[in-house]
Amino acid sequence: MNKNATPVNIRKIIQCREITKEIIDFGVNEEQLLRIIMLLALELETPGATQDISNVVRDYVSDIETLANNKPSLQI
Repeated sequence: MNKNATPVNIRKIIQCREITKEIIDFGVNEEQLLRIIMLLALELETPGATQDISNVVRDYVSDIETLANNKPSLQI
């Protein structure tokens, strides 16, 4: 753990982990997780961080959508 970690910081980290666990326990898939990350990035106050995170996540979401669209379907 970081030497500068204070009890307040540790509580905030634990709270973040609990929120993450709630999201995972909700039963989301990878695409949904990426979309949640993008939506959370839009809530950031630092424009550079918002843009960087959104750009990276957008690429992954596009890849997932491309794979889903190119998935062969079973025809009976």
